Amino acid sequence: MTFSRVALFHALAWIESLLALHSYHYFVLTHREQGYGGPWKYLTYLNMVLQLIYFSLCVGKDLVDYLKLRNVSNVMKNINDVAYAAVALPSTITVFVSFWAIYLIDREMIHPEELDEFIPQWANHMWHTAILVTIAESYFNNHKYPRRLVSLTVCSFFGLLYVAAIFWIHHEAGFWVYPFMDHLHGVWMVLFIVAELVFTWVCYFIGEAINSYARNTDIKVE
Repeated sequence: MTFSRVALFHALAWIESLLALHSYHYFVLTHREQGYGGPWKYLTYLNMVLQLIYFSLCVGKDLVDYLKLRNVSNVMKNINDVAYAAVALPSTITVFVSFWAIYLIDREMIHPEELDEFIPQWANHMWHTAILVTIAESYFNNHKYPRRLVSLTVCSFFGLLYVAAIFWIHHEAGFWVYPFMDHLHGVWMVLFIVAELVFTWVCYFIGEAINSYARNTDIKVE
């Protein structure tokens, strides 16, 4: 893989991430009151922000490589590898799998038909399907995964931090970010938190398998 093609991919992925966020602000924030926490309480929005931050790091590293700043490049690669393995890729897989799984079962639970009045299908796919550009990153960048203990610790931290934010919003504003949580009490709520953490780990291992396959397969983007 030549440097120019990797840099071009990162630039295009950065633009896609920026346009996804812009379209979300245009189609959602201008039509619906977000309430306490604004869009930051939704995993879809958080994932797009994380995706933009990650590809900003990638573009920054490409620039550092172009300037031949080897020491800085090595540090940035280590940061990028951890960010990709423990945050960017698991988050993308979580959003993609959870959104479309619920959508196929009962779209009214996650994307009611009334939203079609002001959210075009291409925008919905940009927020929940085009994010798979993060998976494509495995085929453009040779990521060296950190130790699993490090990756899973960081991954778990972000997952539990999001759950804590959901509980904080309920405490402060009196509503659950996701309405189905109204029906969870006692042991069911505990099981939900455990299931959320386990699902986060599953998404991490899926990402790890994808990255391993990308590193070892002959199917490379040339």
